[in-house]
Amino acid sequence: MSILMRSQLQTAQAPVAEKTEPQTSVQTPIATPTPPEVKPSIKPMESSKPPITNDANQKTHHGHTCWFQTVRGGALTGTRCQIKSRINVNNHRVIDVIEPSGIKRSIVLWDNEEVEVFLRGTRYLGTWSKDRYGDVIIDLPGGSFAFKPNN
Repeated sequence: MSILMRSQLQTAQAPVAEKTEPQTSVQTPIATPTPPEVKPSIKPMESSKPPITNDANQKTHHGHTCWFQTVRGGALTGTRCQIKSRINVNNHRVIDVIEPSGIKRSIVLWDNEEVEVFLRGTRYLGTWSKDRYGDVIIDLPGGSFAFKPNN
């Protein structure tokens, strides 16, 4: 009788016909565990890209602190929002952009240029960048907006 052993890292194989000669020892392969892949942590609000020029949106400051599109792909229209920064329970920096009407967007900017925007209980995913003025441009599937961050 012979005992067949297999490594945990190999898939099962059909048994092979045995030879009639006796075996003196059975060697089993030793499986070396593979260390888990370490992914870099993502930290909020650290852009690795240089600021981009966003002249297509043609926004102007005139004391405005936030800009919104009224039509997808259209120019951004400015207004004066309250911009507040806070640290949430997960220790992430959250930026609250509050329009004069009271509508609030909570924003988390990740260092890989991804963004999470929370508006009226719904989470939206998109990308972000900075323009030549240092304003943050948010691009979401439904449209774009921008705000002047508090430093």
